[in-house]
Amino acid sequence: MASTSPTEPADGSEPTVSECCADIVGMCADNAASSENVGCGTGYTDKTDKASITGTDEAACCDKNTCSDLDCTATSGKMASTSPTEPADGSEPTVSECCADIAGMCAGNAVSGDNVGCGAFYTDKTDKTSIAGTTEAECCDAILNRCMSHDQAGVPYDCPSNLVAVELSSVATVAFVASQDCTNDAFDVTGVSPIVGYGPECQDPAAQATADAAAGGDDDDDDDDDETYTVQGSFTFISGALAITEEQVVEASTDALALALNIPAQHAQLITVTATESRRLRELASTRKLAGTWDVNYEVTELSSEDATNLETTGETLTAETFLPMLKTQVAAVLNLDASDADIVALTVTYFAGPTSEGPGNTDNCHYVQFSITSMLVILGLSWAMPL
Repeated sequence: MASTSPTEPADGSEPTVSECCADIVGMCADNAASSENVGCGTGYTDKTDKASITGTDEAACCDKNTCSDLDCTATSGKMASTSPTEPADGSEPTVSECCADIAGMCAGNAVSGDNVGCGAFYTDKTDKTSIAGTTEAECCDAILNRCMSHDQAGVPYDCPSNLVAVELSSVATVAFVASQDCTNDAFDVTGVSPIVGYGPECQDPAAQATADAAAGGDDDDDDDDDETYTVQGSFTFISGALAITEEQVVEASTDALALALNIPAQHAQLITVTATESRRLRELASTRKLAGTWDVNYEVTELSSEDATNLETTGETLTAETFLPMLKTQVAAVLNLDASDADIVALTVTYFAGPTSEGPGNTDNCHYVQFSITSMLVILGLSWAMPL
């Protein structure tokens, strides 16, 4: 430890242990001479922070062990005595002096025959070992809501005359599956009503009602107020010499479709358009396909049944010829060209398919294969180009 009267180092010298420090002596522990450390014998335990305590004997450096230091619960059937006999100096506390037999409890008694068992249609109460009791009523909970133990433990359900109660068979939980009506019937999904598992306990009507409500109420297939529909269609146009990007095609097509299908501007975000220019195919069949051919697929989502039907009806009146002026107007607007520009005038729509409904609900589980006439011609063109 630091000396109380150190010898400071000379100029140009470092301080040393011999000059600056003193031996620790007279402490309960960590003395310079280890033989001077005070050990705690039988019946005693080191005091907390023993090395900081001044002392040279057991009384100063050690705490006497008492019954409170002994864990009576570590011995089966024992608990701390309310009137223990403390150990003599130099002796450890013992079970016989510090502990008492557990008696009069529902479980954990010193005499196992005193523990209370639960019979048929009863189950142990929670924390049974901490409950004072000697009878089934005090120590056990009745198992009810079963056919053979309905309102009173062990008393069967009161069946009508000529019938007898039997234990209810278990029914597994069944998860709800929403039905899907796809355009291709091969991918339709049959709906499954939810079942909250039960047995031998009776079914919980409240839990089943909650499951039914989460699945959409009473499973009435005619109730489609909350169902949404999606309609899909496609068209193909030839942009000729126009320098137009995919993003510009998507923008112009979205605006043209909103105009053609009478979709208000505030609902234009419901229209999704994807556009593909047939560059690779054009190179393989350049003699049969003009430059700048765009295949456009579109869909309108989140529609009510009535809105979907109206869009289909409107789409039936559209053709490549009637859609062409609307597309030209929007392409010219996107490219900042005059409608009379020669390249705008030369733009042609070769194919137009009006929207058709994909049915209610989420169509992600339905699978669709669509071919435009242009795509079919390209496939045929590639077939002709292949050597025999």
